[in-house]
Amino acid sequence: WHFVSPDGTRDLTYEEMSRLVPTMSVENGMYSDMTLRNVTLGLNGWKVYCRYSNNDGYTNTAMAYITVFQDTTPRRNGTSAFAFYEDGTVTYIYQRTDGTWELDNGAIYYLGTDGVYRSRGHVDLYTQQPHPSPYRTGVSMQVFYLNGNATTLYAMSDATWMTDEGAVYYEGMNGVFHSTGNYGDLYVTAPELGPTRTGVTMQVFYLNGNATTLYGMSDGSWMTAEGATYYEGMNGILHSTGNEADLYVTAPELGPSRTGYSIEVFYLNSNATTLYEMSDGTWETAEGTTYYRGEDGIFRSNGSGDLYPTPPELG
Repeated sequence: WHFVSPDGTRDLTYEEMSRLVPTMSVENGMYSDMTLRNVTLGLNGWKVYCRYSNNDGYTNTAMAYITVFQDTTPRRNGTSAFAFYEDGTVTYIYQRTDGTWELDNGAIYYLGTDGVYRSRGHVDLYTQQPHPSPYRTGVSMQVFYLNGNATTLYAMSDATWMTDEGAVYYEGMNGVFHSTGNYGDLYVTAPELGPTRTGVTMQVFYLNGNATTLYGMSDGSWMTAEGATYYEGMNGILHSTGNEADLYVTAPELGPSRTGYSIEVFYLNSNATTLYEMSDGTWETAEGTTYYRGEDGIFRSNGSGDLYPTPPELG
């Protein structure tokens, strides 16, 4: 195949055209059914013809014209922004080349001068949160945990109540405030007191190594700042009377973790499995068996079969 410029002054083979326009793909240039891909606007108006060899030399086909149309379909231009629903939920919205905006679900929006995204058939979106976060109204009250310890609740603009630590409460029946999270109930009047704090504290640890404080109680139990009750068990482990996680007198030793790298290895019978690299240099199967890599490249484990980097030759 040959390419001829619009003014007829240039006649290039398909190989020469490929070098001239490297972004364009020319397929089957030596055959009668050539295919062009990623054609640029610069080739609009060029002509092509196919040259066939014969006993008299060669024969050229009639010329065909190349017509290139520019794709004007709007596309994302790389700009994105936060958009907010009426309830304050946030999402991403993406600007398109025609000035409109698009959601991940394909809904097309137009941004008004008032900062509102509008779309026919879809709810409005906002460039700013429609409703600000709740704020303190200036009203507060003293309330009590179940153990009689006092704290303060602050009335919020959305009719909820909040502690100094940011825990959100709403008022229930019979003067009891319930938390929206996992915090203990609070009471308008102090409940009949059970055990009280002795003044002794102890630092303890969760299984992940995070530390917290336990307070010694007059009945021999221990209590967290949130009111969870613990009893000391064997081997320095404290167990909760509820569903809270165990706590440890000394921080547990955290074992090695996976690095994210894995390899395929083989048993002696050539069955394949996967080993995962661990942070301490060992390797682990999906079932948790630990392996060590030898200098000969073979992976060995205490009590489990060796693993090989390549399938062993079966006898």
